[in-house]
Amino acid sequence: MEMQFVTIAVSDLDRSRRFYENTLGFVPETPYERWQPYKIDGNGGFGIIEDSRTHRVQCLDIVNFALSDIDSLWARIEGHVQVESPPQVMPWGTRKFVILDPDGMRLGFCEA
Repeated sequence: MEMQFVTIAVSDLDRSRRFYENTLGFVPETPYERWQPYKIDGNGGFGIIEDSRTHRVQCLDIVNFALSDIDSLWARIEGHVQVESPPQVMPWGTRKFVILDPDGMRLGFCEA
């Protein structure tokens, strides 16, 4: 089995596009109505879809992204995002940080 695509719900598509594209640097692909996919390395994909009913409270769900250099991303976004945990070495040896998107979805960035 292989992961094909992950889509998460966001309450405001325009606000979330600004966050994912301008703040995090995600590269958009062609949007479809209320859905915005992004270019992701590898076989899987990631997108956001607007649902105004979206409301997360202490969400434990997380989407992790692997990067070759998390320090560059961290340096660019530190002070501009809500941080759950700053860069640190995890018990299994991977360096990782976790932030929240505008709707409270946990996003992990791990060093590949």
